Amino acid sequence: MLFQPLTGIESGKAVVYVSSLSGKRFEKSTIPVTKNAKTGSVDITVDARQQFQTIIGFGGAFTDSAGINLASLSERTRRKLLEAYFSENGMYWCGCVVGGSLTHVV
Repeated sequence: MLFQPLTGIESGKAVVYVSSLSGKRFEKSTIPVTKNAKTGSVDITVDARQQFQTIIGFGGAFTDSAGINLASLSERTRRKLLEAYFSENGMYWCGCVVGGSLTHVV
């Protein structure tokens, strides 16, 4: 099983998985969720002259085009792909994250 089901997460804690080019592979850790004392807007300044890291992408989506691509696969390949995403031996929770988490801290 690639990921163990997330159960028994303590109140005020978040589970984080990290992968990196340096060799981390789905390294699991638990961090505290804290309330930020500051509220309101936040200013973020990007200096394009300084590069600290490369962002490969953010998340994904199950769209009509994903369905079209799935339909173009052989039955065997399609089954293996869907099992990798949704079976208990894969990342079965990947389509459920929004239902099981907040997009903001209250």
